[in-house]
Amino acid sequence: MSSRALTLLGANTLFAAVSAALFFMPGWEIVLYPLYGLIFLWNDHRHDDEMHIIFVFLATAAAFLLMARETAAPARAGLAVEAFGVWILSFGIGYHRGSLGAARTSAFAETDKLEALAKDAERELKFYGTYEASAVAQIRLRRDMTQAAKSLGTTMDADEVQRRLMRIVESRYKGTKVQVLPGTPKDPLVDWSVKTKAAVLVRDMKLEDRFGPRPAAPPFRSALVVPLTVAQKPYGFLRLDAPAPDAYTGDDLRTVDLFATLASMTLENIRLYEEAHQLAIHDGLTQLVTQRTFHQKLKDELLRAGRSQMPTAVIMSDIDHFKVYNDTPATAGRSSP
Repeated sequence: MSSRALTLLGANTLFAAVSAALFFMPGWEIVLYPLYGLIFLWNDHRHDDEMHIIFVFLATAAAFLLMARETAAPARAGLAVEAFGVWILSFGIGYHRGSLGAARTSAFAETDKLEALAKDAERELKFYGTYEASAVAQIRLRRDMTQAAKSLGTTMDADEVQRRLMRIVESRYKGTKVQVLPGTPKDPLVDWSVKTKAAVLVRDMKLEDRFGPRPAAPPFRSALVVPLTVAQKPYGFLRLDAPAPDAYTGDDLRTVDLFATLASMTLENIRLYEEAHQLAIHDGLTQLVTQRTFHQKLKDELLRAGRSQMPTAVIMSDIDHFKVYNDTPATAGRSSP
């Protein structure tokens, strides 16, 4: 049974009982009529506004009928006062209910406002938490990149660059096996990187189909392969693998690629330095050392011989008729010595 049907049934029962008592018990009107107030209390308890108004009019109509039947003036006056009391009771209950409704509405509005503020605060807290984590990660990455640039930039040995690169990556990714693979070794991940001309991220080797049939027991579960390029040519590959799945993310791939780029730039600088050094000490035509280099080498050898008390010899040779060779048509396009 619905709440409204229950309210209507209870109110009608009370009204019928009080009305029957007033009809069958003459002389008890002054005592029984106030029982109509129970109807209003019942309706107020069930929060039914419409039935409340209806029974006010019914109770008022009953009071007029009783006053018409009553002959004694004091009894009629008493019924009139009780009818007025019913109206006051009805008004008081209505006013109280309206006050409670307004307070309830205000409380609900305040609750909604507080819930909205709480949700906004939760969103802001989540945003700042994400921002803080991102900022910490960015600061750490910049710090590591700065240290890596200093470490890689202080050596002119290509093998040492590779060793330092491996130590840098190992310190950032604990429990990871790091390798620098020279050239293009036979490796399915390297082959895929060469094929796609991009870095390779493997989240779980057991779920990969890019490198052929899935192995039942792969030697690793996660891997990263990043190419190393020097002078726009393949130099090698930086490879990371871990025994656990999902050990690396897309952010890790970009980070490792940054370290590999730093190493590639260092290797490129070493190559350019060696080329410049070779051009500085060798003749471009004959590939022999220049006169300045010869004198410097001769000075170094004489000093070494003096320290070790060892004899030193200088061999001089000459090519006869070299001008004739230089003037022949076959060498006309070459520079003079």
